[in-house]
Amino acid sequence: MFSSSLPKLQESNTKLRGLIQKFGDRAPSREDAFNIALEIEQSAGEVHFQKFVDKKGKSKVEEIFEYLNSDDKDHVRRIRSYMSAQGIVCRT
Repeated sequence: MFSSSLPKLQESNTKLRGLIQKFGDRAPSREDAFNIALEIEQSAGEVHFQKFVDKKGKSKVEEIFEYLNSDDKDHVRRIRSYMSAQGIVCRT
C-alpha cells in the first residue's frame, strides 16, 4: 500500500515546497489560503490512506486509523462550511 503511494506523496511534498517558496515573503489571499488547505487535506496521501481505512476486516490498529480519518473528514467538512458561510469561493 505505502510503496505505491510513494510517488504521489513525493509529488505532494514537491507541491508543498513550491507553495512555501511562493508564499515565503507574502501571505496568500484568504481565498487562496483556504483552497490550499482543502487541497492539502484532500491530497494524494489522504486518498491512499482513505483506501486503507475503507477496507473490510479491520484490525484494532486499523480501527484506530479509521477513527482518526473520520476526524480528517470532519475537518474538511468544517473548512468547507466555514468558507461557504464567509463567502469564500471553493475551487476544489
